Amino acid sequence: MKINLTNQLIVIFDFFRCITMWLAASVLCLTVALRPQRQRKKLLVIRLDVIGDFVLWLDAARELRRLYPPEDFEITLLGNRLWTSLAEKLPWFDSVWSLERKKYLLNPLYFIRMLIKVHGGAFDIVINPTCSREFKTGDILVKTSQALLRIGSTGDLDRIWPWQRRISNRWYTRLIRFKTNQSWNWNAMLTL
Repeated sequence: MKINLTNQLIVIFDFFRCITMWLAASVLCLTVALRPQRQRKKLLVIRLDVIGDFVLWLDAARELRRLYPPEDFEITLLGNRLWTSLAEKLPWFDSVWSLERKKYLLNPLYFIRMLIKVHGGAFDIVINPTCSREFKTGDILVKTSQALLRIGSTGDLDRIWPWQRRISNRWYTRLIRFKTNQSWNWNAMLTL
């Protein structure tokens, strides 16, 4: 009985934390992200998973740079602090931002600073290529970006509750159907 009560309390706490994070992002979205005229469009890629998933994704990162050439696009990678020092050495990103997952989830000031940083980036395109989307991390950051084009995967339910996915699906302008036996469909990601 005690285990069930503990699990229920964890779910209730997580629910209220998700609602609080969503409200904070929504309040920030009331301000307009100014996109000044510029030569290159700004693209944000959000990858917050562990180093093994990042390394497996590197071929896709190279293809991303081919689809979004440096003369037309400035690519910023928002990544997990565990591997961003490696990403900074790669030629496919113009800049790399680090996010400490634990600090982001537990420290409200750090969370708000990251939301403001993403919102202030005034990105034209945001891509969240992770199949197992997370409401509290990638999805909230996509919402906060207010990019003109927000691309993500329909994903699975490994790291997100069905009610969270129903809400956060609305934050994307394009969702790409992803099956576990196929790779990311780059042809579905048309530029602006």
